[in-house]
Amino acid sequence: MEGSGFFDFSSQNLRCQSQSIVVSDMTKNAYMFVALPQVRLWHDLHTHLQRLQGVNISGFLTDGVIGSWIDFSYRGHAFTINEQSGEYQFFVDDPACPDEVLSEVTRQCKAFLRL
Repeated sequence: MEGSGFFDFSSQNLRCQSQSIVVSDMTKNAYMFVALPQVRLWHDLHTHLQRLQGVNISGFLTDGVIGSWIDFSYRGHAFTINEQSGEYQFFVDDPACPDEVLSEVTRQCKAFLRL
């Protein structure tokens, strides 16, 4: 694997060298629909999402320094939350995802973050 250090930034995917996890390059195929301030820790948000009816956590990754990623599905759509620089950035794989679904994800996370 090319690159040095913990992550390989040389390809279209971010690959964690110590684990067989691949995080998609979110700038190519996904749509960022909301950014919220990180007022609670990522693992608390992860736990909250696990408890929501209809949410299926498909993966998560953190390096403990740069940020974290949480992948989940809800109502047939795939989502990723990227935490970095003091905010949570929410992406959906399908830019045609209905506004109703995006609004529900946003509402649930805003309520948890108390925004």
